[in-house]
Order: sequence, then C-alpha cells, then structure tokens
Amino acid sequence: MSEQRRRQRSTAAHDPRLVTRPEDAEAAAAAAGLGERRRSFGPHPHNWPRVHRFGFLALAFAALAIIGVVVGSPTIFVIILGVVVFACLVGWALTVTKALRLTNGIERLDLYDGGLTAAFDGQLRVVRYDATTMTQDVVRHIRNGRHTHTTYGYTLTDIAGERFALRGGFANPTEWGPAIQDAVADIRLPQAYGVLQSGGRLDFGDLWISAVEIGSARQTIAWEQVELITTDRGPVTVLVAGQWHELSPTVVRDIPDFPIFHTLAEHLRRTHTRV
Repeated sequence: MSEQRRRQRSTAAHDPRLVTRPEDAEAAAAAAGLGERRRSFGPHPHNWPRVHRFGFLALAFAALAIIGVVVGSPTIFVIILGVVVFACLVGWALTVTKALRLTNGIERLDLYDGGLTAAFDGQLRVVRYDATTMTQDVVRHIRNGRHTHTTYGYTLTDIAGERFALRGGFANPTEWGPAIQDAVADIRLPQAYGVLQSGGRLDFGDLWISAVEIGSARQTIAWEQVELITTDRGPVTVLVAGQWHELSPTVVRDIPDFPIFHTLAEHLRRTHTRV
C-alpha cells in the first residue's frame, strides 16, 4: 500500500466530516448531543426516471437517424440527429452514474430532537438547531394558476462553524423541509423572546428587531406605527400610515433565520396594534 493511500485511510478514520458507514452518522449525532432520532430520509428517487427519459430520447433520435440514412435524407439532417443522439447518450451516462452513486452510497438525512446529520458526497455534516444560522430558499411552483409543488433549500452552519447547502437531494422534501424550519424555530424562539423581554436586540443580517422597534441601516420604525408586514415582493416591506416602506433590499432567501424573524415580527406587530 502506498504512503498516500495510507494517509487517506488514516484521515477517513479520524475526520468526523468523512462518512463511510451509516454508523458514522449515528456516532457523530451522539457525540454532538442531538438526542433521539425522529426521522430518516434516503436519497431522492427522481434520478431513475431521468435515466429512462434520456434512454428513450436516445433510442428515438437514433431510429430517426437510421431511417434518414435509409430513405436518403440530406446529410446535414442525419448529422444533426447524430449530434442529438450523442448528447442524449452523454446525459444518460451522467444520470446513470449519479443514480448508482446515490443508490449504492449512504446518502441520508437524519432529523433528531436537537439537530440533524446530513451525509452526502462522502461527507457528513452535523447541525445543532440551537447553534446554527439558517437561510432558506423555499419556492412554491405554480403552473396554470395552480400550485404544483414546493421545493426546499437551506444553507446551514454546522458544528464546525462551516456553511453548507442542503437542497432537494433527499426523499420526501415536503416532510423534512418544513420539519427543519419548525424544529429550529421551536428551539430558538424561547431564547429570542427572552432577549427581547430583557430589552435586547436581535440581528438578522442587516435587519434587526427589539421589543419597541424594527429597523435596518435605512430606517427605524416603532411597532406602534407598523400596520402590516409582507415579503410578497421579496424584501421585507412594512405598511406605515397607508404607505409601504422597504426596510432593506435583502430578499427572504438571504435573511438569516427568517422563520424566527417572521414569527417575532408578527407577534410584536399584533401586540402593538392599536385597538
């Protein structure tokens, strides 16, 4: 065995960020004190239908190319079909490779009482809900005026202080997506309320909240003046005396811990609403 390979095996044995067995994730969760495991999600099964689609397209265009040759179609037509067949075969090969990697690997997302572990691309990420910073990219997809599905994406801070993206690579995103939001909020909100009640201020990127005001670098608005809060246009916008004011150009997906910000803001707005 070469010296380089010995080093690689030694690194894999000692680096908690590298995962080779499901037991590695369980051990890391126990070491981080995440508590009891609640749900587990394997890799998203969407890759095999893509394999079938690419294969069907390659066969269909290949058949057209053969027919074109037989009936004496123009050479340029046959060349174009050949290029399309080649592109479909490349897409098929790449998709098969990814599907096999997911199927044979240990890609898995585990949700615990106090955090989560995410194993993907040979790495293991461990997150504590009480210590992470989360940005979200939750998109409702509409077709012909009807909601078809919702995609969930998060960027989280792991226990090593590093940021990583958690996207739709795991099965049943409509279950783990909201579950992560709810769990972070449930654990962090009591502490956040305590900070506000003691007269402190909470920062959410370039936005901030106190018990008496909401603000940013642009402006500060007392809660008594806030009539409504919306993010329909992307950034946080508040209604004051019948006029909409954009607090910051930052859109929802870039606001740290937005579910906590939104819950606190709505609570304080209702608390200060004039009867």
